[in-house]
Order: sequence, then C-alpha cells, then structure tokens
Amino acid sequence: HDSIFGIWQCDEDSEELDFRKYTVTVMNDPYDTTMYVFSNLHNLGNGEDSYVEFYLTGDSIIIPGQIVNSYSIDGKGVLEPDFSEINLKYTIQGATLINVEATLY
Repeated sequence: HDSIFGIWQCDEDSEELDFRKYTVTVMNDPYDTTMYVFSNLHNLGNGEDSYVEFYLTGDSIIIPGQIVNSYSIDGKGVLEPDFSEINLKYTIQGATLINVEATLY
C-alpha cells in the first residue's frame, strides 16, 4: 500500500472464534472529516451501518467505543510507517466478549 486507504487483507485471531481471514476497506469517514472508517472489520459487512470509525494520529490508531451492527467495539492499533501493515487489538461484544488481534496487510 502507498497510503492507509484501500482494500487490505485481514488475518484475525481470537480465542473465541479462532483464525479468520477476510478483506477490510479503509476510507475517509463520510460524516466526520477528522476520522476514518474500516469497512467489514470483524467481517461485519460493507454497508454504512457496518463502518467502524477510528482516529489516526501519526502511526497510532484509536477505535473509540461505538456500537456497530448491535456490537460494542473499541480498541487501538499501529500503522506501519511504510503502509505495509496495520496491527489492531480490539474488543467486540455481542452475546459474548471477544478479544481480537488482527493484522491488515
């Protein structure tokens, strides 16, 4: 990648769901110019109601607490300076709490 934007492969692992692989798209937030969105994070879907908002400051990613498709999600991560990877740690709660580590590349 030559920027944070675009389609990323995602390898996700958690004790609750084991290993999963899917794609995530990173875009500008259509409603807040100070934020970005992950589309399909946690394989939640690609519609606007599935967008997970985040802040990017330098190489630090903050996913503030929010409700997405009836799931509560929050976390943090790091963007590699050469845009080769995004490493995330987040929690998502629906019926159960899931602790997730994900690598986007």
